[in-house]
Amino acid sequence: MYKIIRFIGIIIGHLCFRFDIKGKENLNQENNFILAGNHRSNWDPIFLAMNLGTNVAFFAKKELYENPFMRFVLTKSNAIKVDREKADIKAIKDVMRTLKNGNNLIFFPEGTRNVDGTAKAKEGIHLIAKRTGTNIIPCHIETNYKLFSKVKITFGEIINVDEYEQLEGDFSENLMKRILSL
Repeated sequence: MYKIIRFIGIIIGHLCFRFDIKGKENLNQENNFILAGNHRSNWDPIFLAMNLGTNVAFFAKKELYENPFMRFVLTKSNAIKVDREKADIKAIKDVMRTLKNGNNLIFFPEGTRNVDGTAKAKEGIHLIAKRTGTNIIPCHIETNYKLFSKVKITFGEIINVDEYEQLEGDFSENLMKRILSL
C-alpha cells in the first residue's frame, strides 16, 4: 500500500510542482539514514518521500489521526504517530525499531512546522541517531508552496555517526544551521 500512496503522491507532486533536486548522490549509501530537514509545510514529507526512491518512515502528530481519511493514509504510509504534548516513549521505540530494521526516516528537528525558520531544534534526533548508530543526511526544502511553483530540494553531505561527538556545542542547533545553509 505504501508504494501505491507514494506513486499517487509522485503523480500529484509532479503535476502541481516543478522540482529542482541537488545532492541526490548523497542518498546512495549502503546503510539506512535519517533525513533531517527544515519543515515549513505539510507538503514537506511528501516532497521528500517522492524524491527518495525508497521506503521511508516519518513522524505524524496524533491530531492528524483524528480524520478517518488521514488516519488511513498515514497508517499505510509508514507514519509513526507521536504525541507532542509529552515524552512519547512508544513513538521513540517505534522509530528506533524502524531504523534498526534498516528503514530510512524523515525527521524534522524543530518538531513542528516552522514558517520563519526561527524555531529551536529539539534534541530527539541526536538521541535517536546515536542510539541506533544511524547516519544523518541534512536536507533543505525551498519553495513558496504555491501550485506550479519550483521546489528546490538540496541533500547535503552525510554526517557519519562517528562525527556526532566531534560537532561542537548543541548538536541539534548545529544540525539546523547546516540544514538552513544548504
